[in-house]
Amino acid sequence: GARDVLRIGSEGFGALMASLGVGSVCAGLVLAFRRRVDPIRTMLVGAGGLALADIALALSPRANFTPLAFVLLFGAGFAAVSLTATANTAIQSRVPDALRGRVMSVYLTAFAASVPLGGLFAGALARAWGAPFALATGGLLSGLALLLALWRLRPAALAG
Repeated sequence: GARDVLRIGSEGFGALMASLGVGSVCAGLVLAFRRRVDPIRTMLVGAGGLALADIALALSPRANFTPLAFVLLFGAGFAAVSLTATANTAIQSRVPDALRGRVMSVYLTAFAASVPLGGLFAGALARAWGAPFALATGGLLSGLALLLALWRLRPAALAG
């Protein structure tokens, strides 16, 4: 945990989680006050930022640089909310009224199921090889998913 990897106690861990929360709130405010948000680009940048933050967090304990963890967790919170809030908005605004409830229930069920399954997977990896390995693996898998999405969207779809 944070005590073993970053050599901080419960107060330090709480501060790290606050950094994640501040990044999340900032992303919500930025999205709320932007006049125009390109959902595809915002989701791709959010996914990429989250993958990079995970990988960088996995590498940061090697340098014993806790201040970097604060910055990276802020970025992870910002990226995560940018991705999830934009995905939620895009789905709700593009689905016909008659189907919105059903589509959102499937989306939210899949999203809600991914959290405990991901936690189970990450916990098993962390127990076997340590938290940095679990973070790096999650970041790499997220990065691979992003590359697959980019490949599927093709440059023409991303251009407009």
